[in-house]
Amino acid sequence: MKKHLAVGLLITCVIAHAELTFKLPPTAKYDVSAETIAKAKLKLTTNLVSEASTLTNLFVTPTICGPGLWNILKDSPRFSTPPAAKGTARIPTGDGKFQELPMATLLHAEELASFRMALADLLSSQGALTVREPNAEEFMAYWAVIPFDEITGPLLVAEGKDATLFCQFNKGNVFWIDEVKRMHIRKHATP
Repeated sequence: MKKHLAVGLLITCVIAHAELTFKLPPTAKYDVSAETIAKAKLKLTTNLVSEASTLTNLFVTPTICGPGLWNILKDSPRFSTPPAAKGTARIPTGDGKFQELPMATLLHAEELASFRMALADLLSSQGALTVREPNAEEFMAYWAVIPFDEITGPLLVAEGKDATLFCQFNKGNVFWIDEVKRMHIRKHATP
């Protein structure tokens, strides 16, 4: 009986494994269960709102603000002191050329609080958000920016009036957030 139960659970886990509706690039790996994605969708739908205090439920330190979103938020008056950990993402633009775009890692409570307030300001102009899994173009824009190929947390998109926020979860919270609607970039697979 235990053997049948174990086989049944294994089959259920395989069936419940989330599949994106498009083919991933050869080096990309995405392994997240449908149950984990459903929990992340609920958390994002409930907490990605224009109230900075509610955003506390989504973001913990460190949080990475990708180049698309950092480009929108970096000049916000909410950042009285800019984040200490800023860097650049090297983005392939095609024909072997790259563009370097600034991004930020929010390491301290004060930085994260400023980020949440700036994000709340942006969200207040977006209307009702639609939370869903990414399409191929959104995935490719995100994948071009990240420095890793294996993704083990849920990937979700929150689409508003003129912004599309791409969120990657880790251990139940968003650890990377970016705006991908305006980014048209590709990560080239290495031979």
